[in-house]
Amino acid sequence: MLGWAVVYPSWTAFVFLVLGCVLWFFPDSRKATFISSPALVAYSVVLCFIQYVCSVNYGGIDYNNTGLFFNASSDYAIATIGLIGYDYPASVIMLKMFFTMLFCVVLRQLRRENCFRGGRTVERGVRLSSLASSMDADVEAEPDVDPDGAEDLFIVKLGHKLSEWLGKYWLLAFYTLLLIMAIQEPYIYRLIYMVFFLYSAITLQFHYPFWRFTLKMFLIVVAVYSVIATLIVYIFSFHDVLISFKNATGISADWLTDLGFDPEINYQEGTASVLLLSRLIVPALLLVTVMLQIHIFHDQFMQFTEENQVVKSIAEDFEAVEEPPPEPTKNLLETFFNFIKSLLPSVNDVFYSAARMTTIHLYKIVYIAPVYIITREPTAFGFILLIVLDLGLFFNPEGKLSKLCLLMSQFWIGIIVLAKMLYQLYSIPKDLLMANCTMENETLINGTYMYIPLENADVLVGQQSSAAWLGLDKLRPDGTGYADSLPQYIGGYISVLIGFTALVLFKVHDHYRQKVSPTPAGVTFPSITLDNLDESLKKFLGYLVNHTFNRFGLEICFVTTTVVVSYRQDVIGAIYVLLLAALLLLNMYRRMYVRRVWFLYLIILALLLPAQYLCALGIPPTLCLAYPWISTLADNLRIWLYLPSYVYPPEVTLLFADSLQLLFVALQYRVFIAEAENGNEVVRVAGSNEEFDLKPPDRFKDMHDFTEEKRNFVDVIFATLFSYWFWLCLAMLFITGTQNINLYCFGYLLSCFYFFWHGLDFTTKSRRAIIRTWNIVLYYNFFVILMKTWLQILGCVFLDDLLVEASKTENSQSSVCYAPELFSIKCLNVQLQTDEEVCGVSKKEAGLMWDILCFVALLIQRRIFLSTYFLLIMCEERSQSALSSRGASLLNDISAKKVVKQQNNYEKEMVKIKKKLDRIRQRTLRLEGGASREDWTHFDVIRSGDGSFFEEGSDDETVTEADLDEDDQAEQASPMKLIMTTIDEGMEGSMEKKKRKSIDSTHASASENEDGEGSKAAEDGEEDALQGSGEGAEIQEESKPGAVQTTMDWIKEFCVVCITWTINRLNEISRDYRTVASQIDEEQVVQKRLFKEQMQDCVHEPDPQSSADAVVAVSDVQIDDYEEHWQEQLEQRSLLYRFFNAVYTAFMARTEFICYLAIIICHMSYGTLLSLPLPLVALTWGMLSVPRPAKTFWNVILTYVMVIVMIKYLFQFSFWPWTDTSIISWYDPRLLFGIEDTDVLSCVLYEEACEDPPVDSYYATYELLVLLAVFIHRSVLKRYGLWKNERELNEDMRQVKLASVSNPADLTNASMQEASSSQDSSNAEGEETGASPKKLTSGLSLRRWFRNITHGKLLTTSDYYAPMFLCDFVNFIISIFCYNSFGSNAGASVTDYLSSNTIPIDFLVLLLVQFLFIVIDRALYLQKAVFGKLIYTVCLIVLVHVYVGFILPALNGIPFNQNTVVQIFYFIKCLYFGFSAWQIKSGYPSGVLGNFLTTKYTYVNLVLYYGFILCPFLLELRCVMDWMWTASSMSLSTWFVMEDIFSNIFILKCFRSTEAQHPTKRATNKGRLMKYGFGGFVLTSLILVVWFPLVIFSFANTIYNPNPPVQCEMRVSIGGFQDLFFVRTQTGAISSVTPEQVEAFKAHMDKSASASAFLNIYEATDINTIMLNGESTAIWGITTPSKQDLIRQLNGTADISLTVSLQFTRQPQEGLTAGIISTQYFYNLTAGSTARNDLYKQISDGNGPQINFTAFLPRYLVLPASGLPEVAKDLHCNPCTDTDFGNNLLPYHGLALNLKKDEFAYWEVEERGNYTQQFIPQKDGDIHDYPHLFYVTFSERIAPDAVSLITGSGIIGLYIGLVFVVGQFIRTLTSGGSYVIMFNDLPNVDKIMKICKDLYFVRENGELDLEEELYAKLVYLYRSPPTMIEWTKKAT
Repeated sequence: MLGWAVVYPSWTAFVFLVLGCVLWFFPDSRKATFISSPALVAYSVVLCFIQYVCSVNYGGIDYNNTGLFFNASSDYAIATIGLIGYDYPASVIMLKMFFTMLFCVVLRQLRRENCFRGGRTVERGVRLSSLASSMDADVEAEPDVDPDGAEDLFIVKLGHKLSEWLGKYWLLAFYTLLLIMAIQEPYIYRLIYMVFFLYSAITLQFHYPFWRFTLKMFLIVVAVYSVIATLIVYIFSFHDVLISFKNATGISADWLTDLGFDPEINYQEGTASVLLLSRLIVPALLLVTVMLQIHIFHDQFMQFTEENQVVKSIAEDFEAVEEPPPEPTKNLLETFFNFIKSLLPSVNDVFYSAARMTTIHLYKIVYIAPVYIITREPTAFGFILLIVLDLGLFFNPEGKLSKLCLLMSQFWIGIIVLAKMLYQLYSIPKDLLMANCTMENETLINGTYMYIPLENADVLVGQQSSAAWLGLDKLRPDGTGYADSLPQYIGGYISVLIGFTALVLFKVHDHYRQKVSPTPAGVTFPSITLDNLDESLKKFLGYLVNHTFNRFGLEICFVTTTVVVSYRQDVIGAIYVLLLAALLLLNMYRRMYVRRVWFLYLIILALLLPAQYLCALGIPPTLCLAYPWISTLADNLRIWLYLPSYVYPPEVTLLFADSLQLLFVALQYRVFIAEAENGNEVVRVAGSNEEFDLKPPDRFKDMHDFTEEKRNFVDVIFATLFSYWFWLCLAMLFITGTQNINLYCFGYLLSCFYFFWHGLDFTTKSRRAIIRTWNIVLYYNFFVILMKTWLQILGCVFLDDLLVEASKTENSQSSVCYAPELFSIKCLNVQLQTDEEVCGVSKKEAGLMWDILCFVALLIQRRIFLSTYFLLIMCEERSQSALSSRGASLLNDISAKKVVKQQNNYEKEMVKIKKKLDRIRQRTLRLEGGASREDWTHFDVIRSGDGSFFEEGSDDETVTEADLDEDDQAEQASPMKLIMTTIDEGMEGSMEKKKRKSIDSTHASASENEDGEGSKAAEDGEEDALQGSGEGAEIQEESKPGAVQTTMDWIKEFCVVCITWTINRLNEISRDYRTVASQIDEEQVVQKRLFKEQMQDCVHEPDPQSSADAVVAVSDVQIDDYEEHWQEQLEQRSLLYRFFNAVYTAFMARTEFICYLAIIICHMSYGTLLSLPLPLVALTWGMLSVPRPAKTFWNVILTYVMVIVMIKYLFQFSFWPWTDTSIISWYDPRLLFGIEDTDVLSCVLYEEACEDPPVDSYYATYELLVLLAVFIHRSVLKRYGLWKNERELNEDMRQVKLASVSNPADLTNASMQEASSSQDSSNAEGEETGASPKKLTSGLSLRRWFRNITHGKLLTTSDYYAPMFLCDFVNFIISIFCYNSFGSNAGASVTDYLSSNTIPIDFLVLLLVQFLFIVIDRALYLQKAVFGKLIYTVCLIVLVHVYVGFILPALNGIPFNQNTVVQIFYFIKCLYFGFSAWQIKSGYPSGVLGNFLTTKYTYVNLVLYYGFILCPFLLELRCVMDWMWTASSMSLSTWFVMEDIFSNIFILKCFRSTEAQHPTKRATNKGRLMKYGFGGFVLTSLILVVWFPLVIFSFANTIYNPNPPVQCEMRVSIGGFQDLFFVRTQTGAISSVTPEQVEAFKAHMDKSASASAFLNIYEATDINTIMLNGESTAIWGITTPSKQDLIRQLNGTADISLTVSLQFTRQPQEGLTAGIISTQYFYNLTAGSTARNDLYKQISDGNGPQINFTAFLPRYLVLPASGLPEVAKDLHCNPCTDTDFGNNLLPYHGLALNLKKDEFAYWEVEERGNYTQQFIPQKDGDIHDYPHLFYVTFSERIAPDAVSLITGSGIIGLYIGLVFVVGQFIRTLTSGGSYVIMFNDLPNVDKIMKICKDLYFVRENGELDLEEELYAKLVYLYRSPPTMIEWTKKAT
């Protein structure tokens, strides 16, 4: 009914509206509706019939809005009844029929119930009311139902839950609609709705029981008012009623508008009907909602909100446990709801925790939100609200006074909302708030006195209003007012009211919850305390939620104040910073002092906030008063003092930050009150904030040490925070000190360097000293903030005036700018600041951002120092300090053992070879009868091999243990092995093989159990495993995974193998360090326990040195045991954890590399004299120190970096005299020394626009990187006990030498005895730092340093030649292809020189020097000259740095740090220096004669070796150098033979090793991956080679470049005489054709197949038209003798020819062999011909007739890439037949010559033909002359640079050069294999490889006689096929 009435408003529908409203108010509205249903149905049917009749259009006449009986537009009264026709009546009738159908449904339900009462049978179903009433009983009873009824029972349960949910929350829908109704439009009847809403919100806040008691009466009142309002709106929507009411009452139009009715609008017409619908739909919905709440949901809501019921419900939720998941049902909806039900316990926990947290913190949001609103614009309403909110902060949030303040705030907000809505009414008089400030200059604008301030005066004139001052603004219809709409205008206040309401609801809920589970005030998770917060991450986060502000509120207040000060930068900020200074000073002594004065601080802030707001508000304008300071204070000073003004009022938005500050201070005041109470529960649970004295609290004894064991992620967080936040603070200090340039930064840098120098040793001091030192840094940081804030008065008030005065005098502004630059003075006030620099000081530099960030970091670190957990860090650092040298002994022990083991293996191998050869010699002598071989020559020996060399000694020629180890390593999983297995067996085969291996490993582990019961159980388990595996195999056979699944499994396995392989490699790097760390950890645990006991027992804090004698006895380091134990622990972790752990341990084991990398990057970035010593020292002293750099080296690095930073800092100021001069070259001293940024020079070098210097350049970025890297490395060294000085390292070297000389076993004992002596000198770092220069000089003795390098032996010998050679080779390539960065001509590349066939001298020198370095390095490597390598490396380091830093910039003028290619070259060279240093320290290995690519036998080595031998002369160069610098008895030719033997054996060994690792089963077809992968690749390659020429030429138009002509010349001559005619194309003469023209031409020539084929070859870009001028551009200046001779020849009988020459010029490009091509056409002038006679007459007399030449010239020409232009024969015909003309072929054209004589003689040429001069020619009648010459060219494309070399010889040449050559090469590879089967198919080459290695080995040791005999053995082996077959048999 309401829907009908709202959608179709009329008097007939008004009946529905009245009836619907009346029916709602019946006690039994359902019964009343049933009774009235027959009448409703009848009435609606009648209306539908009438609507249908009215909509009928008779006679086909189009009645626009016209019915059968009337016209709606002419008879409005009848239209209001509802009798109206519509343009589209069908939709109207359908909707009304739908409403009627609903009435019929009600009537049918009435009939069914009547039948039910009469006992008649009805259809399936029951009354809705009966179902609703019996719903609870059905749910509780749950009778046994059959499966068919289970779904009905679920529906009943679902309905019950839905009804319960609606009963709880339907009231929210009512209030939502009520609010929407109230804020739609500012009408009077909507104001009443707002009153209703405000009343309900305030009563809920005032007294919840009273609100609940009066709720029903409130709903009834709202319902009655809604009915009345709806009826009134509906009635007055009829225009005649509204006009009649206005005329009868005489009410004004403004009052009608305020009531919501505009007399000028007819709501029944046009778009106004939509407006009426929008006004009626919301009241109707509101009425329906409130009536549903009254009749259906109210009683249920009251039952649910009853106290006992709420408490019971909360208790049930708390007692709910997770139930097992119910059995799945067929009903998906029921299954879903069962799943939701199983989640209810977890959801309840989250809900109650969120509700509790919201209850605790919502009142803060409720405070912040209104303050944010009122600080957007100052108003009197807002001032009162601010006072009330300010007052509420002083009281306990749970107390009655706080509740009263909240109630007052809510009440006042309601008044504000009503006042703002009332002010929008037109009937409210506005002149009550107006006043006329009449003065002599008041101005009348648009009929209104406006606010016009006088110049330089702050007074008011004209008519003024105080509405805006109060907070009232008028909405404007055009949207140009304060807000566009009423919801936007008052939306903020409405949101605050909703927040207040939500706060009450959450408090009520929390009140009931406290009765079930009492919780301390302000605590969300009561079970989490200080004692258990580190048990899990969940509890840690819960603790932070509970007590963050309790523990860190004071620091939060301090930080908030600094942020507010930075934001404001005025007198209030200056006051704040003074208050904060006093608080910080008190806090540095004791927290209790701050607590005593905190209330006073709160009062000051609470008074300042409303005072500032009042200043921003000012006095009402209607008072017309002027402020007294306008004439006495400058504007800048007044703004800085935050004084009110009419013109420039203070910025009120600043006060929002002040309000936040006040809120935090008030919260901290509550914390202080709780701390002052004895036995406060919250303080007990959260922990005390008071600083404990020397003795730590009792819980320290049982506190878990997260530095020893990290049980969970919380321990990781604690370890990271407490260990590394200190370094973050130092980084912040450094960045803050270098980010800006002023005097304050000097203090930052000094403090930073102080802590950097001491490092974590600073934490080993007493706790009181730590806090005292840190307080100094913190207060200095705050002093900077204070100074910058108070100096704002200079920058904002006086600085501009001083600059203006200085500009007027003779003194420059620089004298005034000293102070601003030194102290970073620049105005930062919001109203006064500018983005321009003042005296070179930018906004960023004068700001406080970095100072505040530093302040935050320092505060956090101070709390860390005060924390009990920090005592664990102190114990950790003190124990590390006590063991700072212990790890060096252990590491030296491990290294020495490896060295001794390597030497023993070397000696054993040598003895073994000698014994074997001695047996051979003795056997040979015995066979030869004892004859001596001393008289034999070299060649006699090498050819003396026989079968005796291979008799009875075959057992010795077996694979060694080293080879076995290699095979075992090959068996380990690797990515390459998995790929090879997949290639051989496919993905399925590789995965099956992996599964078989896993099963075999399981069986092997089960069979290892050999005990009685254990073995039996293992056997049973094995049988079960076998049975299970068999079943699994059967299942696998039945259902094999698909191809997609197999591929995904293989990818997963490949990733796992790659990660595992990487983990193993990283673990190998960190193995020794992990062993040392394990031993150190065990000893450190004992140390920390001693320190903890001392802290617990001693009154005074323990001295770190007092425990130096408590070092535990050290047992022998068992590396294998540690490694095995570590691997067992690690296997229990996930793969990802193992990977990151491996990366971390590898990083920690090689942190010195990070330091070297940082140093190199630092020098690459600067490239100055200041940074040059860093890489020099690092590459020489650091990398070459044995066994590692001492701490003296790292201290020198630290000191020098600090000196660099200080020097750069001092020279950053702009008052130095040289700052005014510009930099024009790289050798400027400012750039050379690095005190100026090189970005300035780049503008000059690269001609960039650099009008302003880079102000944001950070001059110490990489110095910070170096410092952090070195300090991390220092902490790692201390962690592993490697922090030793020079004397201790020398003592280590001496002990190692003594132990290695006497007995390897004594090495451990010597290191143990040395440990105690080394600890005394290593525990205290302070003594070392204060050492005298003399002592440091003695520690850096150059002789001892060289001796340690050349004779110290703590590293096993290794071969680093391969990476060294790779670095040199890469630099060689860089030198070739990037020569333009090295040469004197920086712009020219090497390709430019090569194209011009010139080679610069410096380029040649560069390459020769690089090649010479490679040769020298190889020579040193072969000679094993360690000392020579040392001297060479040191000299090369100096040379490279001089070259890249000074020589190159002098050549090309580009600084090193801006030459990217040279930087890459330098970085790779530094890598070379690093490998060289490791080679020098470890010494050269024993076997250096082989190729480094032949150390392993994999496919990778094989491919690289093939590439090596394919490089021209590379193999020969290596062989010659090896022969030159190696002691050997072989000649050069013999050496080459030996290298060839080894090369072949190596290749065979690679193949055999691969075959052994990936065996192939017998009678097995090759996998598809092999066949279709490798075979397909080979097949595709062969096909490509065969068809490549055709393919590349067929795609010529696609990849080739167009080649159009750019110029054309035409000459006409006779015989050898001077040209008659010459013309060249002029501008625009050559034009291209369009694709459309080409298509049209193809259509024109489609009758000729050859022409069509010809045109398909070319595209539009290849075709050009050429139009030549017919008049010669050159005069005919023939001499008289030549002319007479020409006349004589023309008059003779000899044949003579007319020659026409055409020449075409193209752009020169690569692939174009001819840029200019030409052709000639001849016309034979026979004796007696007409043309010859006419020509004779023209030349002889000058008056002859025109000379005509018949057709002999083509129009269409083809221009090839090279060669002569050709005629497009497919487009021409000569002579032409009828068929040719039918095919539109073009005949040749002729020429006509005329000699013109003016001042000079010249010839005129005309084209003679009968076809138009167009691209598509058309026949033009008979033959006649054209004044121009017209040609069309078809240009062949040319190949681009990339393929021009291939296609330059054409398709035939390409076939010959590619197909046949490649074919013959492939034929040589695939044929001739039968001749080398004997040598290429050796089954086993291990013994031959062993002979080769033995030969290298004895040669290495100078046993040249053994070398000869082993070579003789090889020679005889290759000479004797039986012996070769016997020795290469596969081992069984």
